[in-house]
Amino acid sequence: MRGIDILNVPLGSTEYIQKKLQEKLTETQECIDIIKSLKNLHDKWTYTYYTLSGKLTYLYRSIANPQLTIPVAIAFDKARKELVEELVDSKCNPFQEFQLLLGISSGGLGLHSSPHTCMAASLASSIEYVRYKLKSM
Repeated sequence: MRGIDILNVPLGSTEYIQKKLQEKLTETQECIDIIKSLKNLHDKWTYTYYTLSGKLTYLYRSIANPQLTIPVAIAFDKARKELVEELVDSKCNPFQEFQLLLGISSGGLGLHSSPHTCMAASLASSIEYVRYKLKSM
């Protein structure tokens, strides 16, 4: 297992990248635990929406291999959904889970789907790379 972190992005063997992604997921779970410990419901939601939701997006864009990032994205969405369920003191049915992901202007809570973001970020990264290579030819 070999690798290096450059600008907080793991580069190296698949095992190294998976290990680093798991560490980031553990760090995110620690943030969730901190959010749960807050007293004010508004503070909990603010941190969930503005801080927690974008925590992994940088890695999704920087690690252009969805096979490595999608399992982490799925686990993140599950942990975030459980946090929201705790905030509202109720389990989410499938319709409510969908509503979590809808944009605020569409009547949702504006939390994005991490696996979808993961795919879009990977694609955007790949497109930028191709543009760069075409310019340098």
